[in-house]
Amino acid sequence: MNELAQATTLLFILATSKLQHHRETTILLGRRRILQVAVWLFCFIMILLITY
Repeated sequence: MNELAQATTLLFILATSKLQHHRETTILLGRRRILQVAVWLFCFIMILLITY
């Protein structure tokens, strides 16, 4: 259970760092970036609810 939660947090951190790394392109696609972050947060919360 905890290992899955740790794996999802690592994936979440990797995804957010990737978004920050490509900030030049995401400024042009601001709405898409916000949607991606919202989807990641939603998936992260759902996985936490399922695991606990």
